[in-house]
Amino acid sequence: MGATDVEDDDEAFEEQMAKLTSELSALFKRGSELEADVRTQLGRVGYGV
Repeated sequence: MGATDVEDDDEAFEEQMAKLTSELSALFKRGSELEADVRTQLGRVGYGV
């Protein structure tokens, strides 16, 4: 069994986390947009929240 290169693992982890947090941010934004749309549509039919 050989030793693994920890630095490469850390770099790969950092790249993955950057990608995932960017993706999550975009999903949160889209979720907020959808929530606003739902609230608007509910308001139009008399069920504003």
